[in-house]
Parts: sequence; structure tokens; C-alpha cells
Amino acid sequence: MAGKQGQGRGLLVVQVLILPSLVAIATSSLPFNATRQEEVQKSCQLINPSDDSKLEFTSSPLTPVTVVIDRYFAINCSARNFCDIKWLKDFSLEFPFGDTPWIQLSDSKEELQLLRPKHDQKGNYTCIVTDGNVSINRTVEVFITDTPWIYKPISRQAKTCTNQTANIGQQIEFFCCFFNGEKIYDVNMTWEKQIETSPGIQEWKPVECLEQSIYEEKVDYTHIDKDSGYNEMPTAGKHLRIDVVDPEAFGYYRLVATSSFGNESTWVLSLSETPKANLTAIIVISVSSACLLLILVSGALTWQFKRKNILLYVMHHYRSLEEDGGKTYDAFICYADEDRHFALSLRQNLKDERYNVCVKDIDILAATTLVEELIEALKDSRRCILLISPDFLTAQHSALQVDVAIDQVMKKQLRIIPIIYRDVNAADLLAIPDLNRILTNIESITWDPNNEETSTEQLLRYMATRRWSDIDSMEERNAQEDL
Repeated sequence: MAGKQGQGRGLLVVQVLILPSLVAIATSSLPFNATRQEEVQKSCQLINPSDDSKLEFTSSPLTPVTVVIDRYFAINCSARNFCDIKWLKDFSLEFPFGDTPWIQLSDSKEELQLLRPKHDQKGNYTCIVTDGNVSINRTVEVFITDTPWIYKPISRQAKTCTNQTANIGQQIEFFCCFFNGEKIYDVNMTWEKQIETSPGIQEWKPVECLEQSIYEEKVDYTHIDKDSGYNEMPTAGKHLRIDVVDPEAFGYYRLVATSSFGNESTWVLSLSETPKANLTAIIVISVSSACLLLILVSGALTWQFKRKNILLYVMHHYRSLEEDGGKTYDAFICYADEDRHFALSLRQNLKDERYNVCVKDIDILAATTLVEELIEALKDSRRCILLISPDFLTAQHSALQVDVAIDQVMKKQLRIIPIIYRDVNAADLLAIPDLNRILTNIESITWDPNNEETSTEQLLRYMATRRWSDIDSMEERNAQEDL
């Protein structure tokens, strides 16, 4: 009978260890088996003891992480009021995980160190912490990659990633996200709050380390199928929900996103109390300034709906552009694979006019990923030629290239030359809102296949002024290509 009871307890341990999600396991009670528990109770001496003797983690919650091969990485499972820590890999294999080399424990087993991570070390790592009576556990899924995303995570706009106001007792939520190439798990995100640690000194503290229990965080990954034909980009984001707003909740918050390569981006937001209206003052101001308010509201609404259009128009037409900015290319052509023949023909025409033009099928080498190379080529060009066709509207990376091109226009780094190639339905342009914005505010060229000479002349009028140094180097380059 005792043997059967022992087997029952062992099955319970296996079930509790297997049931948690492969992505992350929240803190929960998990008993050791009877024999192990009795041994720990007899020799238990609490490590990192505190006055309340409560068994709990002191480190941040674990989230999926991408580790670069052969680059040192440590999994931290710090806790207080514990006497033993047990580590598992893939919910069954105990440390040292068989013959796995270059792996060790430190700091009272609180830290698992992968000294030189290899591909076979990917998987789920679980730490089980006990005080001799109960246990708590955490799991992190580790991915191994050869090449990390070497740029900063790119912030993407989200509906609730904005400054907010709230009343006492109200519930609010922030959500911000980032684009990190195809490696969305390669981002560690932490919500922090600005705290006054001493008079006149403000510091950022992770919200999970604050004493208040009103905060709840949730990681959100958006997966996009590469071959789906949609223009959305995969993102990594994190929610911060405040269940009950109290006076201590008001202030500044930020979401810090760090890639495994060490690059960091942040969103800084504020939460303030909804101002209490003074009814008498509102009536007086409303009556005496009705006309002025009407004008201001109309202007504000117009600006709100046309803001990006106005900025794009002004930047493109009236702000001076630094043509001699050390750019490698005179133009970068964005096109769908179905329009490759036309793009290459256009490249040759511009080359004959002594322009250096970049197209992805000839000039881009896939040293890392195509997305990274497209972004760098756009930034290194004086003009961006958009070949807008029905296929371009559904092509992969079209929306990203349009987004980067507009960003470079705003920074006075390039100008956009839209070319309407083949019939495009106006309703289909809604698939890429920024493209419709470009066609509204920037002159476009409708390519006439029956009169290509006239269309080419239109294109040349929008190209950057050639520099003598570039003409000389271009002649040398053309001579080398002819050879």
C-alpha cells in the first residue's frame, strides 16, 4: 500500500510538471515527492531569509528568449526563503541534463548559466524552488539562433499605446509593440514606472517589483505567415493593465524592449488624473469665445485627420533635401516579383543616363535577412521609385518599404517617385493606407507602355541632380560591368 501511494505521488509530480504551457509557467504550488521532501525538511536551512518567511521569487517573470549561438546567457531564478532549487530541461531531464557541455549553476543554484549555447540546448528550462514544505516553479522557453536582429526593435503604433487619463478606481490598460524582423521572440520587454526614490531623484523600477498588486502584465506575439500575401508585420508587444487606479498609480510608465543583441527601444507614456471641470468657468468661456472655439475645433479636427498628409506634402515639396548626403544609390526601386522585368528595364534606362540604381534581385546580397537589406538600401538612396501595380499591393514587404520610405521623407533623407504601372483599382489602395496617402500628396507618373520615351522623360525630371564625382565613378562602374 505504501508503495502504491509513493507511485501516486510520483505521477502527480509528473502531471503538474507537464501541464504548464510550453511558453511560460506562472508561479504555482508544486510539491516534491515524499522521499525528496523528507530529505529536504531534515536538512533545510533557509537561504535569503526574510521576516515573513514567505517563499517567493525576487527576479522578473521569465519570458521566451532567443539566444545567439556561442554567446553566454544566464537564466535567473532568484528567490527568498528557500532551501533547495531543482532544474529540469523539457520538464523531465534533471541538471546537468545528460552529457550537455558548457553548462553550470551558480548563486545557490539560483542561476543556470549556458556558457556556450548550442542548437541542441534549445528547449524549456524549469526551476523548482522549495522551502521544505511547498514549492514554486517557473519555466522559460529558450531558442537558439545563428544571426540575431542587429538593429533596434522598431516601435509600432498601437491603439492604447498613448498617454491616458483615469479616475480613482477606474481600470486602464496600456499596450505597445515592436517590430524585430522575423525574430519576434528575440525581444525582452519590461514595463517600468518612474518612482521618486528620494527628494528630487526619480528612478525607473520594473512594475513587478513594486509593492502594489494592481498591475498585471501579459506578453503578446503576432505571427504572420511569410507566404500569406498580407502586408502586416510580425510584432512583439506587452500589455500593462491596472485593475484599480489609485493615487500612487498616476505618473510616467515606459516599455523597454531589448533584443538579444543588446539594442534597446522604449515607449514612454503617462497616466494622469482626469481633470475636474469647473462648470461656471466653462459656461463663461463657452459664451464669450464660441466663435473662437468653433474655429479652433474645426482646425484641430482638420489637423487630426489630415496631419500625416499635410506633413508628407510639406516635407516633399517645400523642405530642402540634402542631395549630397553620402548616399550610395541615386534611386531604389520597390516592386513586386511579378514586375521584375519592368523594374530591370527601368534600371537599365536610368543606368544609361548615368544613375546608380539599386534593385533587390541584382544589388542586394542576403547577408542577414531580406528585410534588413531592403531597409538599409532604402536609407542609402536619394530617391525611392515605387512601381505600383495590382501585384505590388499584395506583395510581401510592400507595406514595410512604403513605411520606411515615408519615414525617410520626414527626415529629409529622400524623395518618393510613384509610378502607376498597369491598372490599379482605387479601392485596392486601401490595403496599404500610407500608399494612398502618397498618391494624394505626391505627383505620380502613369507609365504609358506605348510611349515609354515620354514616361522616361517624366521620371528623369524627378531624379536627383547628378554630381560630377558620381558621374566619374559611374562611368568607371559601367565600364567594369561592360567588361
